[in-house]
Amino acid sequence: MRKKLIPLLLIFLLSPTLLFSSPWSYMYEGVEGHPEILGGILPTYTHMGANYEGWSFLENRETRLELLLGLGYTQRKIWQNPNAGSPLIDDPLVFDVVRTNWSVRLNQSLDGKNHISPYIGYEGTFEYYLDSMVQGSSRQNGSTAYPVQSIATWFSPSSVNSPYYPDLKGADTTMLGTTLVAGLSYTDMKNTLVTSDGFSSDLSFRYAPTVLNNLLDGTASFYSIDSTSRYAKTLYSLKDAKDLNVYSIVVSDKVNLNWTNGNAVPLYYQGPVSLGQKMRGFSAWTYNTQFTAINSFDLRFSGPEPFFSGIFPRMNLFLDIGYALGNYFNSSVSYGGVFLASSGVQLAVAIFDYLDLGYQLAFLLAGHNYENYNDTIVGSVTLTLRL
Repeated sequence: MRKKLIPLLLIFLLSPTLLFSSPWSYMYEGVEGHPEILGGILPTYTHMGANYEGWSFLENRETRLELLLGLGYTQRKIWQNPNAGSPLIDDPLVFDVVRTNWSVRLNQSLDGKNHISPYIGYEGTFEYYLDSMVQGSSRQNGSTAYPVQSIATWFSPSSVNSPYYPDLKGADTTMLGTTLVAGLSYTDMKNTLVTSDGFSSDLSFRYAPTVLNNLLDGTASFYSIDSTSRYAKTLYSLKDAKDLNVYSIVVSDKVNLNWTNGNAVPLYYQGPVSLGQKMRGFSAWTYNTQFTAINSFDLRFSGPEPFFSGIFPRMNLFLDIGYALGNYFNSSVSYGGVFLASSGVQLAVAIFDYLDLGYQLAFLLAGHNYENYNDTIVGSVTLTLRL
């Protein structure tokens, strides 16, 4: 039975790539799991799409259209007091989301080597909110275990219409979000699964006006400025006679700066820009402040590809250092300056560009993981490595 499953898995993973031919190419952005479904190992949300490069607005300059679609079912834990707007360290709001998001982005290269590319785009989000699938069960959320409540019960006796939760108006409510995007990218990075060399940088601006974000139950109004730069160098690489990887070592460093502000920053956008999401070993939707900065250092070891190119074991040693400053989102509550740091190891099996099935062990050097507030060592299953 297992021998039959391996070819089926390979066909499933390769089929999106085989469906696209020049001038189309396949894009893969990642997957997520629901922690209550097989411990988060089973992907319940996927984000993918395609590039189109069949035209050129400028002679000998690449014009690229990116189309992405995400769809799935996930869980959220929100750590903000619905009455005061201050952060919680115990008993967060836990609920489920049926979500789909899509984006259209047009990139235009300005140089012959396609290094410098301004871009414009549009990002859309539709979400349907549900009470947690484990409502009534106890879960470790903070310093102790708490029963998971319904959305209405958690907000009681206050109204679900909290200004700190602009897109969430209760169970069985919906949110339709629209964000306009413009940016400038520089890319001189040669990247394979086992080697990386070069530098890349991206500066983007996002704007979500109220008039485009209040068509359903929830609302949003915010802007966000984001800067991300990466550098990588392959220290060692050994291939066999079939050009399959035997062993490689890559060192990389990433710096991210973000400023997000507005009177209605939605939860679906707070998660990705929260310092807790960006820092390995911490929790998403924590340290949700207007300004965040992080430096992520990685030393990656990639092992042999014994059967197929793209399937191999990998180990990643990491050190993350981050800083959060400003008001907690949608409030006047100042978080002051908070310093976070973590180091650890990620062990995984890479399956092409799609999955990194493995385990992460993080040692918290400064700060707290809100889900396990008293722990300084935090383990978690990985589907993709945040490199």
